[in-house]
Amino acid sequence: MALKMLYSRLRLKKLFQLAEAKRLSIRMPTDINARQKIFKMMTRAAHVDKELTYLEEIILLEVKREYLPSRE
Repeated sequence: MALKMLYSRLRLKKLFQLAEAKRLSIRMPTDINARQKIFKMMTRAAHVDKELTYLEEIILLEVKREYLPSRE
């Protein structure tokens, strides 16, 4: 998936190091459609190994709560 999105391995390694150190922030665009598209890609990436870990689930729920409108 990373190669498909044209990310270099070095850049990904740096991003993972920031995430492991809890220094990586999540930034979303203001456009709600773009946010939904990004969330869908994040969900797909989390399920790529056919297993959703507890940490992945927490991150997805937090992003959904913070950046996507609730359907009430």
